[in-house]
Amino acid sequence: VYVHLPFCRRRCLFCDCHSVASGKDDSPHFSQYVTKLLADLAVWCQNGGMANRPVTTVHFGGGTPDRIGHKLLADLVEGIGHHLNTSDQTEWAIEATLSGCDTKGISRILATGFSRLHVGVQTFNHDLRKKLGRSTVKEEIIDRLRLAMDRGLVTSVDLLYGLPGHGAHSVLNDLAVLIELE
Repeated sequence: VYVHLPFCRRRCLFCDCHSVASGKDDSPHFSQYVTKLLADLAVWCQNGGMANRPVTTVHFGGGTPDRIGHKLLADLVEGIGHHLNTSDQTEWAIEATLSGCDTKGISRILATGFSRLHVGVQTFNHDLRKKLGRSTVKEEIIDRLRLAMDRGLVTSVDLLYGLPGHGAHSVLNDLAVLIELE
């Protein structure tokens, strides 16, 4: 099951997913979105037979799913678990930005029941990160990925290729960092 939460702090230049820039003052929109999403899910479960199908994975993407706030995210996880045939073996996955992967963010992700984390790293190259509007430096990225893995989250990352000035050499450097990180 893929759950799309289209809200982001800002729209990234390279992103082709449906997403909208939103501020913290957009919380009424977040709440309405979650309410309507769960209402639609209830209809599909009742009329479409989805409620009885075993669910192996629930993946939250977007956008930046945790943008809606921890409480709404937890409500959404609970609602999906209520409507769908999830089990202890169901993998709960979430996409995140590095800003959501600090100690507090990782603790919230785990407390909500997620076991897999997918992080939009894009590149470890400092100059390219600046061009992409990213402020987290390589060492901090590595620390946050290690934190997630040390806390037991299965962790994967997005890397970009083909940006201006970002050729095979740069991608190979990014991959070398990830290989060293294991």
